[in-house]
Amino acid sequence: GAFGDPNAIADAAKDLVKYCDVIVTASTAAALALKTATQGTNAQFVYASVGDPASSGLTPQPGGNFTGGSNGQADSTVVSRRVTHMLSNAAFKNKFAVVGDYTDLAHKKVMDAVFGALQAAGKQVVPLASSSLTPGANIDNFIAGLANQSVKSLYVCSDLWITAHVKALHQSAKAAGMKTMFEFKEIKQNSGGDDYDGDSWQPLFVKAADYADKILNGTRAGDLGIFT
Repeated sequence: GAFGDPNAIADAAKDLVKYCDVIVTASTAAALALKTATQGTNAQFVYASVGDPASSGLTPQPGGNFTGGSNGQADSTVVSRRVTHMLSNAAFKNKFAVVGDYTDLAHKKVMDAVFGALQAAGKQVVPLASSSLTPGANIDNFIAGLANQSVKSLYVCSDLWITAHVKALHQSAKAAGMKTMFEFKEIKQNSGGDDYDGDSWQPLFVKAADYADKILNGTRAGDLGIFT
């Protein structure tokens, strides 16, 4: 319902805290919004999937009010596998752009890793500042800017706003003659580009539900370790 808008996400978090004992969410942005909104309340929350809990300030603390799961997207081995998968497809051609919101420190860590892996493979990559797609941006103008730099292939790190606008991004890139690859299978199911592999977010959400059950039965969220 927030459609990836950071202000709407923050408002939703503040509203949910008034009525809910346990909240389950996904993504770094939503988890950080809940971290702020739950301060001074009795509400606890579980994030099903964030990229790097440690660098985002989302490491559970004993007796604390939050915990959750890491999707491993910042792991160097995972990044290497994804980039190798991308480059094994002849449709992905020079020049590359690593698309995402690099103003988010955890997200930038992933983008830096992908950027480095592409460069190590001998590919041309536009600077991250040129490929930062921040919330509220005009997607057509963004793609046009990359086209002006002769970009042919996009690796997309999907935050909430990008995921909410993935169809528009994919269509705009396709019209500009760019090939896109997104991180997760779910993106392809929503008219995105090539999926990375057969992995799914479903097991992360199943585990988050299990954690919510434990919290409702008396365990403090912070006493439950991060799952991956």
